[in-house]
Amino acid sequence: MLFTSTSYYLETDIYRVVFALLILAYACYSDIRRRSVSNIVWMVMAGVSIAFAGYYTVIQGMSFFIPFILSATVTGTVSYIFFRLGFFGAADAKALMCIAVLFPTQPGFIILSHHFPLFGAFVPIVFPFALIVLLNAAVLALAVPISLFLRNLHSLSLREFTRNAALSFVAYRVSISELRGDGFVRLTHKYEDKDGYLTRRYSLGGVPLNSDTLKRLKAYHREGKTAAEVWVTPELPFILFIASGFVASCLVGV
Repeated sequence: MLFTSTSYYLETDIYRVVFALLILAYACYSDIRRRSVSNIVWMVMAGVSIAFAGYYTVIQGMSFFIPFILSATVTGTVSYIFFRLGFFGAADAKALMCIAVLFPTQPGFIILSHHFPLFGAFVPIVFPFALIVLLNAAVLALAVPISLFLRNLHSLSLREFTRNAALSFVAYRVSISELRGDGFVRLTHKYEDKDGYLTRRYSLGGVPLNSDTLKRLKAYHREGKTAAEVWVTPELPFILFIASGFVASCLVGV
């Protein structure tokens, strides 16, 4: 068999893992194409997760129910706080909460005689699997600032790189003529025209790039008020890192 297990509980883990992967893959696709994920996706995942939870509660009793309650409560609280603070979007919070319900504890399975996760560690019950996914997602997300830094180190002159060393971790320069309002980047600075004088200041979180903003930028450039290139910050959906963190957590572990 391709998928086997050492217990009935582990045998059902692979079904939960595959189901979660399908949902997360579609969520990533939807977020990239439409910049949003329908609530129906999370309703389906939540419904199936609750059904699994009910089944395991009947079979295992309090040994499953207590971790389930802790996982849902702790992850739900952390997800809500992070969402309110603007650390990630609503879809990311819903994904983590669904993972918390579907996987109160670390899933385990065997593929081609290989046991997964490869590495295990003692994790307190108050630190549920969904938060391990979030932690791994945060670690994987570090690849973005590192890649931006290396890109700027290669493309900018030494003088310009030195002047913008800190900015090089979160943004890169691009020609105004190449900008598109597709939602994948944000302006790093906010531009304001005050009495014919253009001011530029750093905007935490970036400025959404829509058609009106693009028109103003092009007008500023035609008038000689700004350079041909501006700094932009990539806006990658964090759900991509959650999905990657989920895979890493299932295969590698903590």
